[in-house]
Order: sequence, then C-alpha cells, then structure tokens
Amino acid sequence: MNRIYENRSMLKLLSLVLALFLFIFVKAERYSDNPVAFFQNVSDNRTETVSNVPVYVQGNIEDYYVTGIPETANIELTGPSSLIRQTLESNEFKVQTEDLSQLGPGNHYIQLEVVNLPSELQYSVNPKNVSINIEVLESNHFDIAVNLDEGQIAEGYSLASYNLEPETVHIQAAASTMAKIASVTAKVNLPNNLSEDVTIDAPVLVSDSDGQLLDVNVEPARIKVRVNLNHPGTSIPIQTQAINQDNNYDYQLEIQSGNHAAVIGDQDAINQLDSVQALVDVGGIKEQTIVEAPIEVPAGVTTITPATVSVMVTPESKTESTNTGQSQSSNQNQEEAEGAANLPIESEAADQSLSAIIPTGLIRSLHQLFKQV
Repeated sequence: MNRIYENRSMLKLLSLVLALFLFIFVKAERYSDNPVAFFQNVSDNRTETVSNVPVYVQGNIEDYYVTGIPETANIELTGPSSLIRQTLESNEFKVQTEDLSQLGPGNHYIQLEVVNLPSELQYSVNPKNVSINIEVLESNHFDIAVNLDEGQIAEGYSLASYNLEPETVHIQAAASTMAKIASVTAKVNLPNNLSEDVTIDAPVLVSDSDGQLLDVNVEPARIKVRVNLNHPGTSIPIQTQAINQDNNYDYQLEIQSGNHAAVIGDQDAINQLDSVQALVDVGGIKEQTIVEAPIEVPAGVTTITPATVSVMVTPESKTESTNTGQSQSSNQNQEEAEGAANLPIESEAADQSLSAIIPTGLIRSLHQLFKQV
C-alpha cells in the first residue's frame, strides 16, 4: 500500500478512475428516468399531448352558416424528443377541417387534420370525425330590448330612462334559425341598492318564443347601456308669475296642487334658490280658468318634479272697477244737492249768507224748485 502512495503515476491513475466514477454516478442520477438521454448523440422518442388547439375552417363558406365544428381540438404527437420540442416552440402547426367549399347544404361527416408538422412526427387528433350541418346564411338588423331588475334600485329612487349604444345589432344565422328569433335583449345586471346613474356593459341575448337561446352570430355581442335614475331631489317652494297679461285686467293666481317642487342638479346652485317660478299664461282669459303652468328651470338645475302645476286664474276687469267708483261719486253729489234744496229760506239775510257760499243763480233755481214743491 505504501508503494502505491509512493508511486505518483499510480496516484494519478487512481484519481482519474475516482473522478470518472463520480461523473458517471451523477449522470446516472440525473437521467435515471430516461437513461437514453445520458448519451448526447441519441434522441429518444416520446409522446406529447397538446390541448385546446384552435380549429380552422378550410374553404370559402361566406354564403353558408355551418354548425357542429368544435372551437378547439387536442393533439397527441409522437416522435423524437428534440423534434417535438422544436415543433412546439415554433408553433407553426394547426388543426383544420376538410375543404367545406366542396360540400353543399345538409348534414356531413368531416375529418380534422393537423398540418405543418415534420414528417418524422406522428399524430392523432381528438375529435377526429365531426358531424356538421350546412345551411344557407341569412342576416338582418334587430332593435335591442332591455331586461333589467328595477328591484335593485335604492329606495326613494326610480328608473327615469336608459340609453343604448348601439340601439341595433347585426345578426347572422341559418335560415331556419333566423325564422325562430322572437327577442333580442340586452341583459343589464344592476348593482344592488343603486343610487346613481351608471353605464353597464351588457351581453346581447337572442332567444325564441319559448325563451330558449339560439345559435346565432351577433355583432356586437355586447353593448353599453346608460341607466338614468329619478333622484329624490331638494324641495323648493313654487311661486306663480303671470305672462301675456291684458292691461285692462288684474289677475289672482292660486296653485291647485302642491306648492313645492323636487329639484335635482348642482347642489351649490340649488342652495341659492329661494323658490322656482311657475309661468302662468293668462293671455285671452276673461273668466275664472284653470291653467297648466310650466315651471321654469333655473341655471344649474337638471330636473324639476313636477314639471308643471295647475293654477286657478281669476281675472278682474279694471274698467268695471273705475265705473263703479264714478257711479258712487255721482250719487253722492246728487244727494248733497237735494239736501241743500230742502233747506228753509226765511229771510233775505239768509239769502245773503247763502250767496256768500253758493252762487246766486243756483240759489234762485233752488227757490223756484222749492216753490213748485
């Protein structure tokens, strides 16, 4: 043994053998599942499954509507590992149908195939055989109805309106399916306890008279729905203002319904309001009449509820009032004259005293009138 340690050549050889042994041991552990891969110049065969590969339609079928073709298929590849790896990394292969332009309307069985694969690789595709139906294609535009649950709206609020963008959709389908279309609806899912205007992205659903969804192509498949709410608003007093007045009349205005309005809009602008004006058109009114008067919308206000109020208009003629006053004054003057005529005239001194305040001609006339009586 000592001779071995003393022999340097022997030590070098022993070290080399141990190093080679360790290298082989490590390699064997790494490639224990695939011993063939231990050797770099040997390519082992393996099988790889590729899932959800898109299926492409081959052939011009613009005038037909085809059903039954799957959206994706699964492929199983078998061959050299290095070739499978490169094929998957390049991703140039695809699954496609037969040439459907060679087929007419009706039911058909077709095969799916994988193209752009190296010839050294074998494959199987699932599904391989597919049953399809080909029909004449029809297309049309349809108005969209809205389906929403108003129960989701918060208490005190209500649905005011909704706006669709767009309001119509373009639908393509087989002729037999197109004839079954009974409703085209945007399904609007409102948030719970909704208390503000919102825009919802809604799917478009096409169904028959039984409510069953139909196999059609819809463009666009989703639309925007703007939901507008009636808000409770701020209560503001209503005042009346007559317009188109006749200068010969005065007008009494009395609101018949509630004398407050609910106002919605910019809160700063609303806080500046003491009242809102109901504009009462009294033009041509000669007798008591009820008028529906619109409420003027102030700056900063978007909505007023109610928009109009009922107002009782009572016109009073200024001419009749003037004539009545003049008649009363004339009657009073006549009574005063008659009273003066009935005064007893006893002496010339009395006449002279009267002449100081009453013209002589009037005194003589009164004397004559008194004598006649």
